[in-house]
Amino acid sequence: MTDAAIHTGGRDSVVSPGRRASRVARARALEMLLTLALLLAPAGGQAATGGNPAPADPFATLQVGHWIRIEGSVQADSTVLCEDLRVLTGDFLDDDWSLRGYVAAVDTMRREVVIAGVRVLVTEDTDFDGPKTFRSFSALRLGSLVDVEGGYLRNRRLLAKEVDDESDDVGATPVPRNQIRLVAKVERLDPRKRLITAMGFVIQVSEKIRVRTAIE
Repeated sequence: MTDAAIHTGGRDSVVSPGRRASRVARARALEMLLTLALLLAPAGGQAATGGNPAPADPFATLQVGHWIRIEGSVQADSTVLCEDLRVLTGDFLDDDWSLRGYVAAVDTMRREVVIAGVRVLVTEDTDFDGPKTFRSFSALRLGSLVDVEGGYLRNRRLLAKEVDDESDDVGATPVPRNQIRLVAKVERLDPRKRLITAMGFVIQVSEKIRVRTAIE
């Protein structure tokens, strides 16, 4: 307020310099408190519940081309229900894509296996990691749990650089048959429907999923 007088009920009353300075000080203090409250507010402008900040919204920072790691379950309509989402940072190459899941089909003529609908091409240059009996394409069996790393060829095809046998890593807690884990680039985003497309999978991310950042 810069005027020396304020109007109340049509009458002018003079505000003393001391009272005016006091009002200015209170206004500035209130402005500072509001600014501090905004800085301390939980992500997404949501109020904290039980003292815990609200989970970060993945679509606030995700962009096409970002590398992500997702674990989830493949549904009857071939979409994936996300259970864990991590945004990856680091130096990635074109053959750093990976897919973990059960072998659902084996095509010996084409030297391909199918994992969750993704066709994995195995060549003579593909490395195998596992027991001594797991050293070539012939060791791949229906129902084997494997982790494949390689280059994505589009159209849901993966060129395998390395195949790891993880059947012995299941332990006492079996991995569900429809469970997959993938490392891939984001191809498309639909923030309104909360959908991510990666490696040809359409992945549904609920608002309850916490997003973490990982260095790989």
